[in-house]
Amino acid sequence: MITPANYANHLLILPEPALVTWLDGREPREEPERTDWWHYLRSVVARRTGGTPAENAQWRLLGFALDRHAALRGIDTADEAAATLIVSLTEARDLSVAAELPTIDEAVERWLAATPTMANVTRLCTERPLEPADIRLSRRLRNQIHIIQPCLPYIASAVLADELRAWIELKYSLLRQTNADARHR
Repeated sequence: MITPANYANHLLILPEPALVTWLDGREPREEPERTDWWHYLRSVVARRTGGTPAENAQWRLLGFALDRHAALRGIDTADEAAATLIVSLTEARDLSVAAELPTIDEAVERWLAATPTMANVTRLCTERPLEPADIRLSRRLRNQIHIIQPCLPYIASAVLADELRAWIELKYSLLRQTNADARHR
């Protein structure tokens, strides 16, 4: 019987071209099955980490590859892909895989480039009431800031660290509800 764990073990040994072929042959074409399939595949691989350092590094590298393919195939938006990369790099920072991956600074720069401007985010924190699209954006940004915040001590650039700190300070203002907002519900 072929199980997700067997698929994951098989993916671990595939070179990049074979991985692309495998993904092309199995990825569902219709939504929501496609997004669900990617989520499940990536979570199976993520659960395989935690063995020996060498095994952990192999599984993390496969996870990085799947995350990259998910972004290339439009499963993740640019900001989601950058946030996922930041979290993964932060979790894997003690492994000997860094030479093959971007730095945390580069990943944070990607996230900042993929998010709205600070002026637009500040508007989201102060303008009320917000349109539904702005509420979704506020929620997504707040959640992303929350999950990438632990990378702050590992950022090498003081300027970049200060910029992320400014975003972290805004996190608590995103989706803050005023009394007037509550009455309009």
